[in-house]
Amino acid sequence: MTSEAQSDVGQLPLTLLPFNKTEELLAGISDFTYRAAVRDLEKEPLTEEEYKKLKSMYTKSEDIQNELRNVQHL
Repeated sequence: MTSEAQSDVGQLPLTLLPFNKTEELLAGISDFTYRAAVRDLEKEPLTEEEYKKLKSMYTKSEDIQNELRNVQHL
């Protein structure tokens, strides 16, 4: 069933690229949250760079949300 779904996804038009962006974003969020979860944030709080990355991921998630809504209405 998984290979069938992947085959079907491969036939979708390139206008449906938000799905690829979603996968990349979720991988980045997963990595970020894991790194934050395994350290003691009381002793080692998020850095300014990490806050920037968090804000960037949030902004990207809004963009992807809008793109996915557009795909939904095709």
